[in-house]
Amino acid sequence: MAGSRHPVSGVSVAVALLPAAVAVSLAAAPLPAQTSARTLKVGSVERSYLLHLPPHLPRDGSAALILAFHGRGGDGAGMERLTRFSDLADRDGFAVAYPDGLDRS
Repeated sequence: MAGSRHPVSGVSVAVALLPAAVAVSLAAAPLPAQTSARTLKVGSVERSYLLHLPPHLPRDGSAALILAFHGRGGDGAGMERLTRFSDLADRDGFAVAYPDGLDRS
């Protein structure tokens, strides 16, 4: 439709910023595998996500980053439990971010 706004237009901004924020986090990655709660601010909205860093992450920040998006009504923690990507990340050496949607959407 002409002049209509896509309902998820703000999501693309958050998705574009999340890898940059995670890249900064990877440079100072802790040695033990861990999932930690993180936030970043997009405009005036604070966005939350879980970040899982495996024990064998390259210290130069060259590791792959998987963004695991939940469906409507879910959250990042539920997506981590459902997919078990953190276990795969520990085995294969990549980082995983589990963003929380706004209002569980």
